[in-house]
Amino acid sequence: MNPKNIALRSIWKKFTLLTYLAFVAAMFPAAGEGPPLNGDLEKAKVVSQTFEKWVDAYAAGDLKGVMSIFDPDVQFSFQGAPDQHYKDLENSYAQDFRSRAPGTKWVPNLQEIYADGGLAFVRSIWELRIPKDGNTEVKARNRSMDVLRTDKNGRWLIFRSINYPEKSPTKSGPS
Repeated sequence: MNPKNIALRSIWKKFTLLTYLAFVAAMFPAAGEGPPLNGDLEKAKVVSQTFEKWVDAYAAGDLKGVMSIFDPDVQFSFQGAPDQHYKDLENSYAQDFRSRAPGTKWVPNLQEIYADGGLAFVRSIWELRIPKDGNTEVKARNRSMDVLRTDKNGRWLIFRSINYPEKSPTKSGPS
């Protein structure tokens, strides 16, 4: 076989392999690129952005921003505790903001976001991280399933939330 043809075949094989790998990589987001979005992808992205805004509001101690994700008719259930409603949550966050250590934050690991029509759900694992002696201590690790609906203005709001604790490690590396 002609050496020129051998070289072209080799280049073509590499090109085909790289094209295939690029296609496969595009289908599966790398770790840290966000949660799997399902259903209506545009709506699922908006739901994801809603959670990002909540995380930022919590970190800033912005009570109004934190409460903006909750429907006025929210029912928040945490294993072993009485259900909470909007006013209960607002009082709880207000107390938390008055007493928490600076740098305290909730860090989500959003497992799945599904949105279609006017309903969405988010499966996630949340870690409450507290700075301690130059490290970050995980004080709580909770699993949650949040169900959202759109209000008359098109905002995604949590109207049902089911949560339960996981055993948490005591420390992670520097934050």
